[in-house]
Amino acid sequence: QLEILSYLGLREYHKVLDLGCGSLRLGRLLIPLLLPDNYYGIDPNKELIVEGFKNELGFDIQSIKRPKFLYVSDFSAEQFGVHFSYIMAQSIFTHTSYDLGVYALKKLMKVMNEETILVASFIENYKSCEDIEPGWNYPKCIAYTNADIHSMFNDAGLYAKTFNYPHPRQNWWVASTNLSMINSLS
Repeated sequence: QLEILSYLGLREYHKVLDLGCGSLRLGRLLIPLLLPDNYYGIDPNKELIVEGFKNELGFDIQSIKRPKFLYVSDFSAEQFGVHFSYIMAQSIFTHTSYDLGVYALKKLMKVMNEETILVASFIENYKSCEDIEPGWNYPKCIAYTNADIHSMFNDAGLYAKTFNYPHPRQNWWVASTNLSMINSLS
């Protein structure tokens, strides 16, 4: 995840939202890298984040880097009151129904501007998913066709395309409110 963000131009002064930050798998690398007040994480499970600090970073870094967290499950990143340079959504849309995926993307648009790049992973399949329970489907994984993923982003009002970067099971996508931004990414 850090390599992808770096490839896309991440610098220490950027503000990054780590959606589903959990036990700080990405946060343990980003928090020390970014300037103070530039790392933001959302996860409904506060205990996972506490364990990340306990086992990975230590608690002292919180007063130095001042990362911000929300413990919500409704994707309401607008509570932070900032627009992000990057949003990382690793294995979030692999557990959401189509409708919840569109809802999440629309919520994320509230914290995006024309320079924001959303990076998200999906499991792709050759046929449309059927019989998916509405809402959050963890631990079940959901696969979508390429066309379904495009439709999810389009329904949310975002431009998106696949991003060729290795992942053992999922495919990466980049999205933005700015079509020129997406067209410039390779």
